Amino acid sequence: RVAHKQAESIRQQSGDDALGDSDNLPTNATISFLINEKMNAKFRGILKEMQDIRSML
Repeated sequence: RVAHKQAESIRQQSGDDALGDSDNLPTNATISFLINEKMNAKFRGILKEMQDIRSML
């Protein structure tokens, strides 16, 4: 939920510029947020694989 709120606030701050305005480079906060999202997704993927393996045993 927190991550979702962060995504919303980033979306609101960047507005249409998120669609590729090269003048607006992503801020460090945005970059770290995206890295965290990627790590969270990877972690969820690993958890799901572990559950799948466990269900096969």
